[in-house]
Amino acid sequence: MRTAIIALFLLAALSACSPPVKIQKNLDGSTNTTIKTDDGEIKINDKDGTSQIKDDSGFELNTKTGSDGSLDYKGKTSSGDDFSMQSGKGLDLTEFGLQPYPGAVAKDANSSFRADTSQGISASLNVVSKDPAAKVFAFYEPMIVDKKNTSSVNNLQMIGGKTANNSEVYITIQEEDGETKIGYTCSIKKKK
Repeated sequence: MRTAIIALFLLAALSACSPPVKIQKNLDGSTNTTIKTDDGEIKINDKDGTSQIKDDSGFELNTKTGSDGSLDYKGKTSSGDDFSMQSGKGLDLTEFGLQPYPGAVAKDANSSFRADTSQGISASLNVVSKDPAAKVFAFYEPMIVDKKNTSSVNNLQMIGGKTANNSEVYITIQEEDGETKIGYTCSIKKKK
């Protein structure tokens, strides 16, 4: 009863002060919800996992959730620059001058992230391997060719610097629970 009263109160408050909301049922059983605001609009489709946000400044963001839990974001900033981001789709490390570690695998859909803007590309990836940390470190150490920086704390090793294609990379390597966790943080500036 208390929940019903709160829901009625919220519904009344929203209808009194919120912008128009349009709900459309589609033939495929999905629902499109459109919310108009004072300076833009939000559209959501509950079946295909898409949403769109637009505002009067020119900003636009389109998102899509994959059945595997991955997320895609594409849009335009208010100054007109295109951008895109992805998470959970894996990552091509060769783009940053690194080779994937042989046999290493991602444990879940949220193990990677990639952002592409007019300034450059940034990415992160987390994988695990059955190999010892020292072997993983030895694999990556020669790929860092400039401004190499290494450190070690307890069972965590870190290596960073620039690869042959001028990407900035930072790799963490940690043995834990019978496996070696490898974390990559990479970025490369776009040429103007």
